[in-house]
Amino acid sequence: MVHLNNIMAEKETYFLSNENATKWLYCYLFDIEIPNGEYLNENKLCYQGYKNLEANQSELKACINKGGKMNYTSSIPLFIGIHLADKEQKYNDRVFDFYKRLKNNQQKYVFSLCFTYLREEFNKDIQNMQEDKLIYEYLTGKNISEKITVPLNDDNIDIFDLITYKKILERDKIFNLDKTSIIENIVHMLNNFSNAIKKITFDRYNNKTGLLIEQEYDVQDILFSFFKFYFNDAVRENPLKKRGGSNSIIDICFPERKIYIEIKMLKRTNKNEKIIIEELKKDMFDYDQPEVENLIIFIYDPLKKIKDKDNFKEFERTNNNYSFKCSVIIQD
Repeated sequence: MVHLNNIMAEKETYFLSNENATKWLYCYLFDIEIPNGEYLNENKLCYQGYKNLEANQSELKACINKGGKMNYTSSIPLFIGIHLADKEQKYNDRVFDFYKRLKNNQQKYVFSLCFTYLREEFNKDIQNMQEDKLIYEYLTGKNISEKITVPLNDDNIDIFDLITYKKILERDKIFNLDKTSIIENIVHMLNNFSNAIKKITFDRYNNKTGLLIEQEYDVQDILFSFFKFYFNDAVRENPLKKRGGSNSIIDICFPERKIYIEIKMLKRTNKNEKIIIEELKKDMFDYDQPEVENLIIFIYDPLKKIKDKDNFKEFERTNNNYSFKCSVIIQD
């Protein structure tokens, strides 16, 4: 195992030493910051996809429909990055078709990590696997009593081997944590949010200026940092499968545990909670999907605009016709 760890560490160093789509794919999946840079054509779109930047839709359309200056489908990391830039998910059919042509299970697994709408399809593929079935059942959340190992050729380890290996290590770290206790820990952290942030918002050491929390993205940044201390598998802004033509992006989630967190913040422009409630009603429909088993709605109300917290109770009712369990946490 020590020998394998050393090989993987060397491979990781190698893949991270070059600024290209392979490195960006790895950084994207393991939440490693991608350095700022200037790129052209397919590489530019790919870079924007992995960095979660806005891409020019005309350039994206031309690349996907015409193949670009080079055949962008010839490189899987390049293909994934370009389609991650498709935030409106106009070209999901191209991704699905590409996925169906893949023969390598590790490549299919990586696609399912990058595109949540493929996870249901990947779970079906797992059931038909002749080899590696236990590995991918384990990686997608099933508790396996047997020791999981990845069959590797030391002389020919590619980026998909490395990603699979690292994901197994992450899964090993959380294997013994019971899903119910994890939800309880998340809820506990959210319930302590207002108290926890005092030290960074106004009660800073040596009278330093406090950090401003002015919009939902600020709350997301802080909470994501909280969760990353404890949970390796937290994911930021994860797109869900389209429903009824609409495209939703969940703020923070733990895909393998099927736990999703939607974050709302009442700002100065909000008179009360009415707009937030209307937004949530639409979101609830979009989130009613097989991969969502537990939805936590976190509402930050620093200016105490909410008139009646009971207005949010309807989202927690067990008879609301949604397939997931919902909890609402309000902090001010």
